[in-house]
Amino acid sequence: MLNTQCIIGTSTSGLGGLDHQEVPSMVLQILLCIGTNNSIIPNDFEIEGLGNVKKIIMRSGYKAMNHFFNLRRSSYSLDELIKLEDEGQSVHYDFLLLYRLKATMLENNSNYGGKKRILT
Repeated sequence: MLNTQCIIGTSTSGLGGLDHQEVPSMVLQILLCIGTNNSIIPNDFEIEGLGNVKKIIMRSGYKAMNHFFNLRRSSYSLDELIKLEDEGQSVHYDFLLLYRLKATMLENNSNYGGKKRILT
């Protein structure tokens, strides 16, 4: 019989119940899997208006990991706090860019109801 009991996550970070300690290793695995190899995402795959897809994903992952580790420090100077705020806004911008990238790719994928178009 199917167990229908719900498991409630302990995270309030919007990560679907994942422990925030697991996020860096997941991001690192994604970055290593994508890497410089052409097998996952071609190095020259670009979307008009967004740019090179691989560069967007890699840059976003590195920025997110850097920001995560900067937030774990125990003390900050005022200059570091200002830099941390700017870094957080940059990571947020990259998150929005990744969201737009995903929406564009799904929109262009006929398997998800989108119109099949050739992306440059």
